Amino acid sequence: MIDLKPGDQCFVNGIGDLFMDSDARPFINQRCVFLKKTKAGLMQVALAIDPKQQRSFSLKNISMEKS
Repeated sequence: MIDLKPGDQCFVNGIGDLFMDSDARPFINQRCVFLKKTKAGLMQVALAIDPKQQRSFSLKNISMEKS
């Protein structure tokens, strides 16, 4: 289990069918910043190079090192 705090650096991996989602592709294997855990249990992240781009992912798709 990953213990994330707001502002932590993380990466989005392509586990499962995530790569099939065209909106998620810009986040895969890119440095992201963890924002918060949503009420639905998803992890909201923003791209480190463009913080305006934000998306929520399942915890299984978040890792601390690049895959």
